[in-house]
Amino acid sequence: MNAYARQIVGHFRERRDQVFSHVVVDDETHTVRWRDLERGCRQVAACLAEACGRPTPDEGRVVLIFLPHGTALFPAFLGAMLGGFVPSFMPCPSARQDPDLYWQSHQALLRRIRPAAVISNAGMFEQMAACGLDTGSAVQIDEDELFAIAPVSPPDESSPAPEFVARDGRAIALLQHSSGTTGLKKGVALSFDAIAAHARSYGRTLGVGESDTVVSWLPLYHDMGLIACFVTPAWTGTGTVQMSAFEWVNRPQQLFKLIERHRGTLCWLPNFAFEHLIHTVGRHAGRFDLSSVRAFISCSEPCKAATFARFRETFEAAGLGETALGSCYAMAETVFGVTQSPLGAELSHRSFERHRLDRGDRVVEIDEGEDSVELVDCGVPLGGIDLRIVDAERRPLEDGSVGEIAIAGDFLFDGYHEDPERTRRSVEGGRYHSNDLGFLHGGRLYVLGRVDDLIIVNGRNLFAHQIEALAGRIPGLKAGRVVALPIPDERTGSNVLVIVAERDADAMTDERSVVRAALTLVESEIDVLPHAVELLERGSLLKTSSGKLSRRENLRRYLDGGFGTPLGRAA
Repeated sequence: MNAYARQIVGHFRERRDQVFSHVVVDDETHTVRWRDLERGCRQVAACLAEACGRPTPDEGRVVLIFLPHGTALFPAFLGAMLGGFVPSFMPCPSARQDPDLYWQSHQALLRRIRPAAVISNAGMFEQMAACGLDTGSAVQIDEDELFAIAPVSPPDESSPAPEFVARDGRAIALLQHSSGTTGLKKGVALSFDAIAAHARSYGRTLGVGESDTVVSWLPLYHDMGLIACFVTPAWTGTGTVQMSAFEWVNRPQQLFKLIERHRGTLCWLPNFAFEHLIHTVGRHAGRFDLSSVRAFISCSEPCKAATFARFRETFEAAGLGETALGSCYAMAETVFGVTQSPLGAELSHRSFERHRLDRGDRVVEIDEGEDSVELVDCGVPLGGIDLRIVDAERRPLEDGSVGEIAIAGDFLFDGYHEDPERTRRSVEGGRYHSNDLGFLHGGRLYVLGRVDDLIIVNGRNLFAHQIEALAGRIPGLKAGRVVALPIPDERTGSNVLVIVAERDADAMTDERSVVRAALTLVESEIDVLPHAVELLERGSLLKTSSGKLSRRENLRRYLDGGFGTPLGRAA
């Protein structure tokens, strides 16, 4: 039995009455103890074996889990994993999304994955069928059926329960699907050895243990929620408190109430979440007690010094300690963490010359001023990580040089599921090339942004070319004459998505209908509502010398107000 599975099964026996997680659903807290989790896992494993056949240790058949926030998520995932399958959490459509567009966008994904089973609930399966989603040969398993089988009593000895399948550490343990256009998601394949090595390393770095409590609103289909707030705490035996992302957005104060009630010590947040809490809860800071928190850790989008300063100042009245902020650089391709700032120390930040931060530059540290930009570092590499900065030809650069962040180490992913070409482009010589720009200075990593066309909006990774392809399908827009732009928003501490497109002069559709169609399509397929869709006269967008649209130049022109008054606009 591999190390990760052995650790979980060991916890079943040694921690039976201890709390695995407090799961908050509609203001009601459901306490899941390790004995409850074990029973659920064995029921899920037995149900999958009955429905799909008991897998052999080397099969690795995928199970997709479309379940809303609730207690069933944890045994569904771990039960599938321990039962010899490869689980993957998938997002359920929100009330704002068009279900036809949402499920149609998953069709290509299901054809590529060819899952052995899809776990969901009756209402979701009815919606899938009504929208014409073809799940192929996958067995559809209703959530109620999942826990209907009476589990076999666990053995007294140290061997796994009969329902569990002993798989090798090199076998794929789970798939983590990237955010972005749903039908084109990348399935990041992670082995048991990788998730165990990451849990050991990250757990040691944070000094995390039984005395800690992780409090989270992060969805489990996102790597920050899945690994930092579920898979790693399960390894370390650390209790968690889980609330719904939808609940947090609507009532962000609930996060602080849960931290206070359960004496939470660790909480991961993207930069925009810090700003959301400042703007929505900040004026009531004195009503909360955050003194138990060891660290709010910023991750998934560039950490901003101004955001950290505002957050610390705002919530000082809630007992937030001077050293209770951390920064992290993480990605699904390395399980999660790559670097981490030391906890228990004040965050490090320095000022650099603003115009010396492009690829190929050597950074220059200067005093604060109008020509400087203040950057927060993301800490030092975790144990087991070999981090380099490389140039455009993937040759190593010296410290202080801006280039692409490239990573090798003990917990690198095993490639993109059923996508060898994408894997070949991203991994060379056992090193993953991240497409993130950054530099090392004094042994610490500073992350600047993206090499490619990826747009980060509120912690979500969106590929510009995929959004542009979506919008290009809309009657009234000129196919191939659409650009998706990340526009900085100081209020949210993140970017907003703006789509700028040329009008098809031959189409009869009015501008208002075109804009409305673009908003509906993009929100339904990627669950991000564009901040604005702007229609321009044909020939307005800027091209490169090779005739391609230049996102960089069009972004610069947009920010400078150079497009003038659009034909149609929604914001």
